[in-house]
This record gives sequence, structure tokens and C-alpha cells, in this order.
Amino acid sequence: MTIQGKLNKVYKNKIYKNDITSIGVYGSHNAIYKNTISQAQNGIDINGNKNILTKNKILNCVNGIVYQERSTIFKNNVFKGNKKNIWYNPVVYPE
Repeated sequence: MTIQGKLNKVYKNKIYKNDITSIGVYGSHNAIYKNTISQAQNGIDINGNKNILTKNKILNCVNGIVYQERSTIFKNNVFKGNKKNIWYNPVVYPE
């Protein structure tokens, strides 16, 4: 699932066994909360300013949350069995 833009709400999704990114959010001021994701490459991949991730359950993924902007806010997310729970991976453009 890919969400683009701003002020979106991604709420109460259940995603199981996904070979790629389960929830991709690209934009600013989005709220991603109360989702359950298990057995994915990336649980949530988020790129944009001032996004908020709250009360998500991310289980048995390679990367629980991958984010590119330092202004991302994390509150009360649950992680279990992931190789990496939260990974800051900034986008670097070649010069």
C-alpha cells in the first residue's frame, strides 16, 4: 500500500506476509496508527516531514520502520522479532 500527499490517516490495517514494503508513506504531516504488520521486508517505509507513527504493531519483519526524515515522530509502537526495529536511512542524492 502506497500513500502520497499530506494530512493522510493510515489506520487499523492488518498486513501479513508481504515480500516488499507493507505501508509506504511519502509526504508530510501524515498519521499512521494502530496498524498490525507481520512478516514483511519493510513494515513501514516513511519519507516526509513531521509524520507521526503511533501504536503500530510490527512483528517478524526484516526492517520494522524505515524513515528518511529526522522530524518523524514515534509514539508507543510495539516491535517483536524484527531484524531491525527502526532504521534511519536518509535519501542521499549523487552529486
